[in-house]
Amino acid sequence: MRLKSLKISPKILVGLIAILLLLGLVVYQLKDTIVNFWPTEYALDEARRQLKRDQQRHQESLNDACRLQFRSDSFYAKKPNFWIPSRDGAPETTAQSKIEQAAQKASLTLSSIGNPRQTNIGEGVSLFEISIDTTAPIDKVTDFLAELYNTKPCFHWQNLTIRPENLRKPENVKLNGRLRFLTITNEQVVAFLTDKAGGKTESK
Repeated sequence: MRLKSLKISPKILVGLIAILLLLGLVVYQLKDTIVNFWPTEYALDEARRQLKRDQQRHQESLNDACRLQFRSDSFYAKKPNFWIPSRDGAPETTAQSKIEQAAQKASLTLSSIGNPRQTNIGEGVSLFEISIDTTAPIDKVTDFLAELYNTKPCFHWQNLTIRPENLRKPENVKLNGRLRFLTITNEQVVAFLTDKAGGKTESK
C-alpha cells in the first residue's frame, strides 16, 4: 500500500508558524525563571558566598548582643556604687551625713567638711565633690579611710594628702582631700538599676 502524499494547507502552515513564534516568545520571557530551575555552577557559587556572608553577619550580630549583655550586667552589678537619690536620699544633704557617720565610727572628728559641689556630666548624670580636712592619730585616720571605703554609695578620692602634723612629734597626721561620687537621676537608667532584678524599686 502506498502512502499518499501529505498535503498541508496554507492556513494550517500559518497557524503552526504562529504557534512556534508564540512558544518562542513565551520561552524568551520566562528564560530567567527557567534558568533558575537549572542553576549554573556560577549561580551555586554565588549562593554559597551569599550564605557565608549572611552567616558572618549573623555571628557578628550575636557577638555584639553578647558584648552589650555583658556590659549591661556589669553596669547593673555596680549599682550600689552609684548615688540614686530615690534610693539614697538627696546628695546635697545626705552625702555629708554619710561622711560624718564614717568619721564617727572611726572615733575621728572632722575639722571641716565642705558643701557638695555639683558638675553635670550628662543627661541625668552628675558628679559631686566634697572637701574634707582633719587632724588625728594615724590609726584613726586609717580607720576613717576604711569606713569610707565600705560606705555605699561609693566615695572616691579626687585627691588626698596625708602628712605629719609635726615632724618632731608625728603622733598626729593632717588629712585633706576632695571626695567625689556619681549621682544618677536619669529615669530610664534609674529604672534599669532598681527594677531589673525583680521589677521592684529598692527601699532605702
